Amino acid sequence: MRVAKRALGFALASTALVACPCHLALTLPLALTVLGGTALGAALTAHTGLLVAAATAYFVGALAAAVYLLNRPSREQPPDSWQEDGAHALSRSARNSRSGVER
Repeated sequence: MRVAKRALGFALASTALVACPCHLALTLPLALTVLGGTALGAALTAHTGLLVAAATAYFVGALAAAVYLLNRPSREQPPDSWQEDGAHALSRSARNSRSGVER
């Protein structure tokens, strides 16, 4: 299951890269040239602003989902018990130093 989520994260990151608003200056004219003379090309030409807004929204959403999926810790990893022990040890040493007891 972890491999599938990781692959999905990479797929979302790749498609977000293509849909990035800074790349639309290159990809939008290319898409309109390829789709020229079709109903889809005419619709994209008529609603270019809507296409840019949709691509930007997809870019932000896909990038956020990719970061979440790729940076999520695995469930197989043990919990970070050393952090808890370190916090308890720190509070114990602070308490001992206030009371004058040294170890």
